[in-house]
Amino acid sequence: MSTNTLLFAAVAPQWVIDWLTPVWILGLGCIFGLLLVGLLWGIVWLLGLVWPRARQFGDEMPRLVTEGAMGPMLAVIAGLALFGVSAFPLAPAPEVMVKSIFRPQKGGTQTVTVEVAPAPADQEPEPIAVEVSFDGDELQRIDFDSNEDVLLLVNQDGDKSSDRFTIEAGRPQVFAQNVLLANPFSGQYWDKLYAVNNGTAPATLTMKIQTGSPYPQMQTVWIAGLCIGAVFLFYLLLWAFTPRMSAVAFVTTKSEIAQPAFLLLTGGGAALIFAFIWIPYFTFGEDIKVLKDSGLTTIMICGIGLAVWAATKSVSEEIEGRTALTVLSKPIQRRSFLIGKFVGIMWAVLLLFVLLGVVFMVCVAYKPIFDGREGATDATWESCFEQMISVVPGLVLAYLETFVLAAISVAISTRLPMLANFSLTFTIYLLGNLSPQIVQSSEGRFAPVKFVAGLIATVFPVLDHFNIQAAIAGGQEVPNMYLVGALFYSLIYGGIALLVALVFFEDRDLA
Repeated sequence: MSTNTLLFAAVAPQWVIDWLTPVWILGLGCIFGLLLVGLLWGIVWLLGLVWPRARQFGDEMPRLVTEGAMGPMLAVIAGLALFGVSAFPLAPAPEVMVKSIFRPQKGGTQTVTVEVAPAPADQEPEPIAVEVSFDGDELQRIDFDSNEDVLLLVNQDGDKSSDRFTIEAGRPQVFAQNVLLANPFSGQYWDKLYAVNNGTAPATLTMKIQTGSPYPQMQTVWIAGLCIGAVFLFYLLLWAFTPRMSAVAFVTTKSEIAQPAFLLLTGGGAALIFAFIWIPYFTFGEDIKVLKDSGLTTIMICGIGLAVWAATKSVSEEIEGRTALTVLSKPIQRRSFLIGKFVGIMWAVLLLFVLLGVVFMVCVAYKPIFDGREGATDATWESCFEQMISVVPGLVLAYLETFVLAAISVAISTRLPMLANFSLTFTIYLLGNLSPQIVQSSEGRFAPVKFVAGLIATVFPVLDHFNIQAAIAGGQEVPNMYLVGALFYSLIYGGIALLVALVFFEDRDLA
């Protein structure tokens, strides 16, 4: 533990350190994400030296990344990055943890067996070199075993008690890495250890050395940074290749963020998530499962509500108020107008998910500590990190579900007003979640009943694919391929819904 960490631990309770360490790791990921955003900016600037269009686009970038959805999102990322810098002394072993970012997550195991001859009866035993190969900072544990008493020395002199291991005959010994205690192997690469046979017969010394990243949690830094970079890259590519559609999306996002509905849903959702920490659920130690399930449901409902509201305001009311006619009188096609509206709505929804998602992850990281203090048990920062990171797949799936319902709502908005839009979208939401049960209950029934059940399952989206809150709350790992499959499903169904919306909107009389 570093000096700064010891000073911080002297004035901060341990539960604060355990709670905020996962948030600090997230902040490091935001630092990496900001570096990628800066790299993108630099690439555009370099292209602008030889390409006039890139130069013009580079001049617009400050406005593009500081207004609309990107501005508040960038502020949240910068705030977390600032916390990642300022809270460096917070971590249990910040230097080692940062080094773990650049180490492979998976290590290896090597077994070393050596014969150590005993010393002659009239001589003192001499250390014998044992060839090994491992990095001290990657060392996880060493299992020692010998048929004779052996003294293993880290250094050839071995004058310190912490630099020697006594292996008794027939009694295996284990050295496990612990950053809070003295580690004689840390800080260098080892190719030799030294063994002394204290017995009278030849000793067969076996060492099983396990290496790996001392903090595999730090690999989250790469994932978080790449996700941030990917979002900004996608945003800039949209502006580069579809400027007219992106202009419509930009204006739509700014308009929806400024609406009281956005502030109400964001503030109300955050307040509910905070309240979920202290609400007693009487689940006999499983309150965190209810918190994760309730938080994911709250964020999803807020996202769907914002998407339907924005679709009605941006499409239906602009058609009825003839604002759309004014916009389409400019060199903007109906296709660019409608898809731009949808993209702008989804950027606003993404900002809502980012704001509520950060609040939710911080609350989930604190919940094991809160429950532990209530039950007089100790929670570690590793358990807090595990609980916090487990809700990320749920947030991704909730956003994909909102994506599908937003596309449907946009299609409905081209023909129907707000009340009908809310009613139909809510009905589709219910049928989409109940379609597997409807199909299952129709088995063995009359043919017309089975036909209607199959029709519902075919026409309406199967939203049950996105609702895995029970699995996430139970701590089950969500496979990456499941997320990829859900992404493709949402893109296909959302694309079909947008095609229907374009058909409805193409022959709509705007005058």
